[in-house]
Amino acid sequence: MSLLALLAQNMIEAPVPLPAVSEVARPSTWLDVPPYTQHFVRIGTYDGSGSTLHPDVLDTTKLFGAPYRGYRYWMTHTPFPYQDGSKENPSIVVSNNLYDWHDTAVGITNPVIPPPGDPQYNSDNDIAWNPDTNRFEITWRTVQFPNESMRFAYSTDGTTWSAFQTITVAGAGLIPYPGTRLEMLSPFMARFGEFDWRVWHIKRGGTGQPNGGGLVWRDASSPAGPWRTGTDCVLLNIDGSTFTNPQFWHGNATVLPDGRMIGGWSTGDSGGNLTVGSSLDKGKTWTITRQSIMGSYRPAFVLDDDGVHVWIVDNVKMDPARPGTNWLGLSRVPLSVFFSAA
Repeated sequence: MSLLALLAQNMIEAPVPLPAVSEVARPSTWLDVPPYTQHFVRIGTYDGSGSTLHPDVLDTTKLFGAPYRGYRYWMTHTPFPYQDGSKENPSIVVSNNLYDWHDTAVGITNPVIPPPGDPQYNSDNDIAWNPDTNRFEITWRTVQFPNESMRFAYSTDGTTWSAFQTITVAGAGLIPYPGTRLEMLSPFMARFGEFDWRVWHIKRGGTGQPNGGGLVWRDASSPAGPWRTGTDCVLLNIDGSTFTNPQFWHGNATVLPDGRMIGGWSTGDSGGNLTVGSSLDKGKTWTITRQSIMGSYRPAFVLDDDGVHVWIVDNVKMDPARPGTNWLGLSRVPLSVFFSAA
């Protein structure tokens, strides 16, 4: 069923302005079978549009045992109203219900990463808490035509951020499409132990090949880098055969308490449908279990407190009256979706 059909059936709410820092009850209606319910997320953006991309979420209660500075969930995102790249700069918002996201609470001033100057732009941000350094750390991709670079900044309080530094990326994966650029789409990261980090990114196709491509992993001692030589991830179907022609565009993943990973990727140029799967070897091998479970651009995953569901905060294009705008949607799916095809 299409997103427009869901909207027509009132399974998706229309976006509403966010009031002052307060939160209403999170919606309680969720379908645990396709088509999964997607509720519009209420988000404040520094440009006032509420239109944004590239969410990534930290559950600080699970990190620290209590909400950090009064808010359980901390998210990075990049506003993108009407495809205006000059607004696409990493920003911080906070929430206690994954539904209302506030952009001025606890002294937040957005964007936390300043724009590099039009037509250059920032994108694809990812946030982590680094217990090795006791600070929040953000990575993102800066495009300065015809080149791209990976960048890094840190904060000890979540609101005041350092100046950026450029991350050293071994090999860099330079290919001539559409120019001499890194082509490291949608990087995301995870920590497996002390100074034991791994970073993934999507490698686009070369000249004459479709947009979107396969998944690459790199080791690192820190999100700040250096990121070591990249290795193509092994992608499998649930029956063990090779998952061919992935056409991944943007994606994300998270580590479960038992060390397993779950991940999801949009497919095709500029995203489209969410393909999901899991990894049992720290993200070197991924087994793809479901395709096209919902509309998607780049998802963020948060394990539900019940341990059997996953919250997904995702970019979905839901407003035909305002083409070119991307809104966040909140969904809940069974954790089993990432591990089995049934």
